[in-house]
Amino acid sequence: MAWLLGAGGTSAPLQRFEALLEQATSELQPTPTISAGTAPETLQFGLDMADLIRSGQVKPSEAVKGVRRRLAHANPKSVAALRCPR
Repeated sequence: MAWLLGAGGTSAPLQRFEALLEQATSELQPTPTISAGTAPETLQFGLDMADLIRSGQVKPSEAVKGVRRRLAHANPKSVAALRCPR
């Protein structure tokens, strides 16, 4: 019953981090392209995730667990979104 009241669950910043990670690596995202003066939407998701970690709202170890969970995803397009573009 404690899960109903929010006790012992994940924190709001961690839930936000996981939601951003899910959006950034979604199978439904089109392949990111960079055109003059614009950046892909996934870049903003990445910057928001980094802000949550650097501000101390999300522990780095928790962030790594989330990224590892996404790396184990069956869809290779989701995993490709986590790799740095060259």
